[in-house]
Amino acid sequence: MKEFNEFKDEWQAGRQQVVQNTSDTTKIKELARQKKRKSIMAHVGTIIVLTITLVILCLFFYYVAPFKTILSLTGVALMLGGLTLRIIVEIFSLLKANKLRLDYSLKDSNNQLISFYKFRTKIHGGFTLIIIALYCIGFYMLTPEFSLYINLQWMILMDSSFVVIAVILFWQLKKGVMAEKQVLKELVNLNSGLDNE
Repeated sequence: MKEFNEFKDEWQAGRQQVVQNTSDTTKIKELARQKKRKSIMAHVGTIIVLTITLVILCLFFYYVAPFKTILSLTGVALMLGGLTLRIIVEIFSLLKANKLRLDYSLKDSNNQLISFYKFRTKIHGGFTLIIIALYCIGFYMLTPEFSLYINLQWMILMDSSFVVIAVILFWQLKKGVMAEKQVLKELVNLNSGLDNE
């Protein structure tokens, strides 16, 4: 009888551990789903903002300030091309995020998320900095032709305010990179915890 009671106690303890582990797994999968949803919404928001900016710039360059010099047209091409390329990358990221399957095993799902966030970290790194640099260079290539139509005080105000905007963009970019790196670190830690089990 004593052996039966010990066996029964072991059985109950094992059942509780399985229920607790299943509960932990469910919580982890729900957290992963939330991060996926948040990521998708961030991509959609970025695509909308960048597309609106692109449309406004196209309308401005076509109707308000149709540039004529090669230097200015090159600047316009750099600005619009950089924005278009960034939109394409965000759409690609959105499609990649939508393909994440979180109904696989916990470890497989986590590995997919880690791969996705490593990809995003690369996008937020040098690639985005190059696009921002090209956009800034393109903007300043417009200055000589702008100076033909706008007085010096407005040119100084426009060029200096662009520097402020560029600094704010860089700061936001850095914040985004740090947030995504934090998510990647959490996923890697979770994955190493799964390896130890």
